[in-house]
Amino acid sequence: MQTINEWLAGNRDYASGLALLAKYSKNRILLQNLSRKPLPAKLEYELRKLSKTPEPPVVPPANILPETAPESVPAPLTGKPKINPDDLPDHLRQLWQETAEKYRLARALHEQLKLLTDADQRAPLIRQLENYRKEIRTNWDVIDTWAKEQNQGSSSVTVDEKRINANRKYLSEGKKAVTNLFGAPRAKKLEAMQRRINELLAAGEKFDPENQKELEELGMKFDG
Repeated sequence: MQTINEWLAGNRDYASGLALLAKYSKNRILLQNLSRKPLPAKLEYELRKLSKTPEPPVVPPANILPETAPESVPAPLTGKPKINPDDLPDHLRQLWQETAEKYRLARALHEQLKLLTDADQRAPLIRQLENYRKEIRTNWDVIDTWAKEQNQGSSSVTVDEKRINANRKYLSEGKKAVTNLFGAPRAKKLEAMQRRINELLAAGEKFDPENQKELEELGMKFDG
């Protein structure tokens, strides 16, 4: 399972690991025990086992505890406008997929919170849930901006020699900067780079083959 393997290869944040366990495991008692008493080695062991199994459907948690919790549980985010991911450029389609995965993790974390009554145990999970929400909002801002620009059409820009040189400099610096960016910041940077490429192509500018290849490897398009 890709998401579990990514967790195992990363910093192995305990709250994120619990969210993955809640999403993929049917063992509610195990989840309760690991939520109440942090056991990182045990959590890693269980997730390693799950990582070797085929991707199962998401298991909805059973309502073990009463609905009346000692504190409110934030509801998962819903209700974004419909956008066909097939219409998105590659870098935004990847961001879409990352956002969909964060939705799934947020839902799993939300269900996990229903299993806990202790405020100290719930606090880190609530913080993680809020982090997911912030990341989802940021990702949607990038995708929504692209969608609005497609509906409105590109604004008129005078592509003179100064603009051409500025665009080429932006692309040169962008190739280096984007290697250290992830998620929404990376997608936003790539989208800005694609706009510069489109301007240069519309102005009849050509690209050095090696430079174009490097940009294409980042997902940039040169089909006009």
